Amino acid sequence: MSSWSTGSRRWSDAAQSCFVGRRAERGQLQEAWAAARRGTRQVRFVGGEPGAGKSRLLVQLAAELTAQGATVLTGTCPSTLASPYEPFVAPVVTLRTAIADGSLAPADGQTDRSDLARTVALLDTVAGERPAGRASRRDLLDAVVTAVRSAAAIGPLALLLDDAHWAGETAWELLSFLVEQTADLQLLLVVAQRTTGPDRVGHVLDHVARLYRLDGVRRIDLPPLATDDVEEYLVRESQVPPTLARAVAPDVHDRTGGNAYFVRELVQTLAPAARPDSSTRTVARRRRCRTRSRRALARWTRARVRRSSSPR
Repeated sequence: MSSWSTGSRRWSDAAQSCFVGRRAERGQLQEAWAAARRGTRQVRFVGGEPGAGKSRLLVQLAAELTAQGATVLTGTCPSTLASPYEPFVAPVVTLRTAIADGSLAPADGQTDRSDLARTVALLDTVAGERPAGRASRRDLLDAVVTAVRSAAAIGPLALLLDDAHWAGETAWELLSFLVEQTADLQLLLVVAQRTTGPDRVGHVLDHVARLYRLDGVRRIDLPPLATDDVEEYLVRESQVPPTLARAVAPDVHDRTGGNAYFVRELVQTLAPAARPDSSTRTVARRRRCRTRSRRALARWTRARVRRSSSPR
């Protein structure tokens, strides 16, 4: 893994939470990574409704690929657009910094200092840190492709972009250009986006439809979590006894529809779990919390059983 491979704190923090299910989808992403390592660029669009677990899947993938020694770059698009090139800004800043300090050599063989300075300046513009000046849109797109090619020339590269449904036309133009220009790279590009309205705006549909025609471009749709996944989450995240989790999981699943976000929120409401801490006071608080959680879930389960068995 390159020393300049980085991720935001949001990604590293989220990796500490419990991850369950998604075995088929994780398998598909690992297969895509294996194909990318063989020198065939792969693109996977991960789609689903809000709260389906798209972001968490990307976080898990980032952790798994990092553990395998991969170079992983991550970017997220905020709902209030700060830059027209989000979610590429964070990866571009990382690559720009590496080229500027000499730890990453441009793949196009640039050695002249003025050429390197121009590439860095163009990447600064994409990152929103410098006005475009006389640079054309094509100049900016080419600079990003050059930076990505430079990183992939060192070794297999994973570029993970989250919340792309909030990206503007400019960012989708860059994404399309990058995919079209990198077919021969050791590159895995994973893009997470909502696939339900009103977030599926016209320009997103148009770009995705065009990209599906290219080799190595596939989609992965996230279905709801299964009841077994909910049961596993109860045991692992809230440390609920397995027998109790087995009794509660079907009702949690029914109430949430298997939506990963709703499952997490409902379970946290019923069974709040403190994070690990070395202090004696916090450990004691965690034990009391777990006891209350088990009791609350037990009361809830008994109430549901009585309700379902009462005459109607």
